[in-house]
Amino acid sequence: MRNYKKYRSVVLFSFHSFLAGEKTKTELINILTDIENELKNNRRTEKGLWFRFFNNDTGATTIRNIEHWLDCPTNRESIREDFRIAINNPKGLQIYYS
Repeated sequence: MRNYKKYRSVVLFSFHSFLAGEKTKTELINILTDIENELKNNRRTEKGLWFRFFNNDTGATTIRNIEHWLDCPTNRESIREDFRIAINNPKGLQIYYS
């Protein structure tokens, strides 16, 4: 399993822009989906992109999870906090495709 560090800056910038109100949820999801599609095309597989937001994060958060949690009032602030943690400790963000 490979951590795609080359996408980290794009993802972090997108999280920051979303939290700052500069990007909509749809724009954020589209950026993440574009990365996923690029990896699908390069790897010629139907696997998916997922994230760990900080060291010792035990979750495997997919784009669909992010989209769902941003739509759900009970989970919205939690995922936004995960974005903030990742922005404040960028080396902790891990991006996987599997």
